This record gives sequence, structure tokens and C-alpha cells, in this order.
Amino acid sequence: MMNYKKGIGLSFAAIALCLGRGCQRQAIESKESKQSEIRYDEEDWFSETSDVNTTRIDLNTQNGTVAIQEGGTYIVEGSLSGTLLIDVAEDETVRLVLNSISIESDNAPAILCVNAQKLIVSMPAGSINTLSVQREGQKDDIQYPALLYAQDDLTLNGTGTLSLNAQDLDAICTKDTLKIMDGDYQVRDAQDGIIGRDDLYIHSGRFTLNTRGDGLKTTYDKDTSKGDLMIENGNFTINAKQDGIQSEHNLVIYDGTFEIKSGEGSASVVHNAQPDMRGPQFMQGQGASGDVLETDADSDTISTKGIKAGNEFSIEQGNFIMDCEDDSFHANGDLNIYGGKYQVQSGDDAFHSDQTLSVADGTIEILKSYEGLEGSQVILSGGMISVIASDDGINAAGEEESSHRIEIHGGKIQVDALGDGLDANGSIVMDGGSVVIYGPQDGANGALDYDQEFTMNGGILLAVGSAQMAQAPSSNSEQYGFMIHTEMQAQDTLAYISDQTGDVLIGFCSPRAFSSVVLSMPQLKEGESYTLYAGGQGGVIQTGGYYTGAISGGEEIATITLNEQITQSGTGGMPHQGFDAKPDGGRRELPDGHFQQGEADFPPEFE
Repeated sequence: MMNYKKGIGLSFAAIALCLGRGCQRQAIESKESKQSEIRYDEEDWFSETSDVNTTRIDLNTQNGTVAIQEGGTYIVEGSLSGTLLIDVAEDETVRLVLNSISIESDNAPAILCVNAQKLIVSMPAGSINTLSVQREGQKDDIQYPALLYAQDDLTLNGTGTLSLNAQDLDAICTKDTLKIMDGDYQVRDAQDGIIGRDDLYIHSGRFTLNTRGDGLKTTYDKDTSKGDLMIENGNFTINAKQDGIQSEHNLVIYDGTFEIKSGEGSASVVHNAQPDMRGPQFMQGQGASGDVLETDADSDTISTKGIKAGNEFSIEQGNFIMDCEDDSFHANGDLNIYGGKYQVQSGDDAFHSDQTLSVADGTIEILKSYEGLEGSQVILSGGMISVIASDDGINAAGEEESSHRIEIHGGKIQVDALGDGLDANGSIVMDGGSVVIYGPQDGANGALDYDQEFTMNGGILLAVGSAQMAQAPSSNSEQYGFMIHTEMQAQDTLAYISDQTGDVLIGFCSPRAFSSVVLSMPQLKEGESYTLYAGGQGGVIQTGGYYTGAISGGEEIATITLNEQITQSGTGGMPHQGFDAKPDGGRRELPDGHFQQGEADFPPEFE
């Protein structure tokens, strides 16, 4: 074993971007979502090295364990069959400058730091560095189960490449804080990819991670003082059989490009839309592979989410392409979206929060989901949101039912749902933006579904679907609206609504047959009449999913005159705050135990 100690007169070469003393660089300033500051020390930043105050290590001349026993800067080059071991005093820092090295370890870490104040691994521009392992046995048989393992703080910097062939070990792991400033990371055949037990801060970099476990993660769960994961920028391509990115506590993404596949992807989950039943295939306990998947209450089982946080989760900006077996974005606390572009395919919820889910801005395209947006409360104030869901499109649900609420203050929202379009186990309020809902054809769900009230005070609401369970906004709404029930109209038919002068207010083209249309918009006025046509031609589809412009022709289906805040035409639908209900709630029991609501006949389980 070759031991390296610092020679007389040699000292650790600090990397100083802030002169004279330590500095703290604050990350991109976030909005209300900011969890904390990302703290970088001066030596975390990459700088070029020279032969002055450094020690060179030529791995070509050695075998087995090469030990570094004093702090300092070491330029490492060549190839080694063995382990590069760092074991220095607890108050010393070691910087390794990797000059295109290759280390193949034998059933142990290729680079192992068992004791130091901090290990810094630098990869100069153009360097290509490879760590690999030849081993037998299971991961649990190894004391330090990662190719690059540090017992203390670890920083990676430089723009060079670090290639890790982990053979079912973790690729990079530290028991303390991990900071990645830059670099190109290529991880193959790993269990977990990159782990910062206490905290993980990523300033920038390029990451290609293929793992049997998680891609990026923190694991500290003893209290809430640690376990944060924060990403400032970077390019991430992650193919993880479990979670793509997982934070034990808070998670903040300021920017970056993300392409993440978790589990077997969304195609492995078959969604069977069934009324009043929760969950696709894996919600009943099985994933595509037959493995039991994780619930938040049982962390020992397999989780296949895209990006998840054990507490709060905020995204400022970024580009995301997600294909996930479970939720694509998941937070056990609040989930806040302030911007970014999202293309999402999910086996369960596209965006899920156990508490409040809020969207302030961004472009969200949900191509596949069981439920699109779900939280105990859902607050939408901006952005462009398009949802395709095999069950509910936007859902406010959870244990404390009285507090569930959907608020819509802005944005352009389009929902295509086989279940309920907007579903609140409480109330809904809308005062801005536009919402277009193409709801279910079957009678067991509705384009709108709420338990308490829907206060419609502004914006455009167009809800198209089945008449049997249809609801409209409540009578205490400030903005006028109406609900028309008709005979079933064919799918993919251009329909539109005009005012009494013949001007077209809005058009739509439902992907499913429909028998109910709900409309509320600022142009509607008390005492005036409005007509629904089907089979028209022309018009221009808008970002929010509705049509405007010159639409004409078609068959006149119904005309309605607004004589109250929310006016109904035709029969069917559920009694609610919008209309006067019969003393018995507008339903009657049938001899076979079913009950009748309007013209709809439902079995008792839907009561």
C-alpha cells in the first residue's frame, strides 16, 4: 500500500472565487417557494491547479490500496486496480484533481474517504475519468456500498466527465452533504445513483443515470433539519426503476432540463375508469411487475415516482419530460409550481400534494394520468394547463373533507376526463381565467362535482358531459351562467353557443358524446337568450380548448333565457346550490333499492 503525506512546506491550495475570506453564494432568488439558501464555500468552486503546493499521484505504478493520509491537493492520473483511500485528520480537506484516471476496485469503493473534514473531487475540462468495480456478493455485504463513497462532506466540481459502472452498488454516496457544482456524470448498472444523505445541492452539470433504485436522493429522516435536495440548473436524463429524484425533506428546483422515466413507465399501468373507485392497477397494491408499490405510510415498499418530496416541493422553472409508473410530481407537503414546461405521462397522478397544490405559471401538458392535479386544496392562478385523465382531471380530496377546495384565479385550463372534470370534496371558487371541461359520457360521473358550493365570480367556465350527474355553479355566484340538458349529441361534433343577436360566444368539440352543457362567462346577461347549436363549421380553436371566430350552420338544439343567476334548461342533473331542490333532495327511492335523481337511475352504492 502506498501512503501519501503532505511534504514539508506544502499546504492545501484553496480555490478562491471570493477573495480574502469564505463566501456564501446565494442561489437564484426564488419566490414564496424558497425553502432556504444554498451555501457554497470558496473551495467548492473549481479552479486550475499547478505543480505548486500539490502532490502528484501516478496510479500506473501502483496496485491495491493507495492511501492519502494528509490534507492537501493531489493531482491523480493513470490507472489502478484497487482503491484510492482518503484517511486524514477531521479538520483537514483533501482535493483530488482527476486527470483522466481509471480505477477498477475489487468489491469495494474505487474512491473511499473514511475520514476528513471535506473531500473535493475536481474534473478538469476534457478529462474522462472512469470508476468501476469487480465484485461478488450482495450490496449488504459491503461496508461502503458505493463506487465513490465519503463519510464526510463531498464536493464535485469541474466540467470533465466521471463515468461510473457500479455493478449494483450505489454510484456516488456521502453520509453528510453533497454539492455538485458542474461536470458530466454517466452512471450505469447502479442501485441508487447519487446520494447526499444529509443534503444534496446541485449547481449545474449533465447527468445520465440508469439505476435499479433511485436516481438522485437524500435520506436523512431523523428530524427536519436536514434531508433537503436543491437543484439550481443542469441537464438530467434519468431512467430509474424506482424514484427518479427523491428528497427526504424539502425539494426545490430552480431550473434545468429533466427527462425522467420511473419504474416501468406509464405504459405499464392500465387505467380502468370505474365510478367511485379509487385507483388504477397499482392503487390496488400491484405494479406492472407484480411488486407491491409504496404508499406514503409504508416507506419499505417500492416507490416508482418521478420526483417526490417528503415535505414541501417547489419548482421555479425548467423543462420536464416525465414518463412515470406512479405519480410524476409528488409532495407529502405543499407542491408549488411557479413556471416551467411540462410534458407528463403518469401511471397515477401527474401532480399530487397531500396538502396544497398551487400553479402560478407554466405550460403543463398532461398526456396520460389517472388523475391530473390532486391536492387537499388546489389553487390555480396562471399558466396553461391541459389534462387528460382516466379518472378525475382536477381533484381536491383527502382526510379532512370540509377543508377541500379548488380555487381558480387565472390561467387557461383544459380538462379531458373520463371521471369528474373538476371534483372537490368541499367547494370550488373561480374568479378568473378559463376552464374548459370535456367530461364523461357515462352517467356515474360529471364534468363538475362538488359537495358544498361552486361560487363562480369571473372568467370563462365551459363544462360538457353527461346530464345524469351534472352540476352547475351555485346560485350565490356573482357571474351569470346556465346549464342546458339535451338529447345525447355525437362526439367530435363542433357545437357552439350564440347570443340573441346571432353572435357566437364560444364553440367546442367534445371527444365524447354529451348531453349537458354548462356555461358561465362575463358576456352573459340576465333576461337575454342564448342558443346551443351542434354540427357547425368554422371557428378557430384557442389555447384553452374552446373555439372562437366565425362559426355557422348546424342544428339548433336548445334556447335558454337567463331569468336567475344560474338558469337550467331541460331535465336531469343533481340538485345543488345552483337550483331549488325538492324537500327530499330531489330524489326518490325505487322498489329495487335504487334511487332516482331526475331521469337518472343509480344503484345504492352511488348514494
